[in-house]
Amino acid sequence: MTKTEIKIEIQKVLDNVPENVLQDILDLLKGLQNQPLDKLEITHSLRQIIAEDKELLEKLAQWSTYKLLKVFTIFLLANLEVVKVFVTLVL
Repeated sequence: MTKTEIKIEIQKVLDNVPENVLQDILDLLKGLQNQPLDKLEITHSLRQIIAEDKELLEKLAQWSTYKLLKVFTIFLLANLEVVKVFVTLVL
């Protein structure tokens, strides 16, 4: 797409964005104007990587959640054993 075509497409999208979001978009664009080109290129590259590897990142997040739940379950079971020992000693 040419720069003009991109601007036309952006305008079409902006015409349908709620008014309260427009200020956020304006602030974001102004913030991007103040960034050095190399930082913008890094941000663009990172966004592209994330988009390309979305499925992998989702699987990683699920795996991480599973591992976290597993560790939490082990922690709870260990504490349950401590409570059992405490109750046995007290009673």
